[in-house]
Amino acid sequence: MLSAFTNYSANNFGLFVDVLFDEAPDVLFVSDPFNWTVPGGGFQVVMGVTRLAEDEYRVSLSGALGSGEELEIAAGLMDLAGNATVAATPVTVYPESAEFA
Repeated sequence: MLSAFTNYSANNFGLFVDVLFDEAPDVLFVSDPFNWTVPGGGFQVVMGVTRLAEDEYRVSLSGALGSGEELEIAAGLMDLAGNATVAATPVTVYPESAEFA
């Protein structure tokens, strides 16, 4: 389970998306910008990924997400039990700046 929002308070152009995982993910996998995409023909490129906390990461984009666009993390991310995703996982991004609860 992933939660995400465009963090306009960190960057008012909408270039940062903060992603919260429901458990601590594999740091090397999640931190690799090549494991993230904006599917659907968008022109945004993932520029980098910064670890903010054990389960929270900031994805830096080359351009703001458009309406209805989302991030996607590649297949292969393993959970704590060792189960790997077999397909890319879409991450719905909410357009508001709010702190994760």
